[in-house]
Amino acid sequence: MRKKVLVVEDEIDIQEIIRYLLTESGYQVGQCPNAEQFLSELQHLDPDLILMDVMLPDGNGMGLCKKVDQKLSA
Repeated sequence: MRKKVLVVEDEIDIQEIIRYLLTESGYQVGQCPNAEQFLSELQHLDPDLILMDVMLPDGNGMGLCKKVDQKLSA
C-alpha cells in the first residue's frame, strides 16, 4: 500500500515539482492550493504526511497545523 502525502501549496509550479518528485518515489499525492480546500479535503482523507506551505493566500500554515493537531487529539 502506497503512503499518502497531502501537499498544501499555492504556487502551482512548486506544487507540480513536489507532486512529480513524490509520485516518482512511489507516493500517492493529493494537492490543495489553499487553506479552505485543505480543511475540506482533510475531512475525507487520512494522509500519512502533510507537506504544507506556511504562507497561503487564505490562511497561515502554522494555524492550520494547530487545527490538524486539535482534530487528531479529539
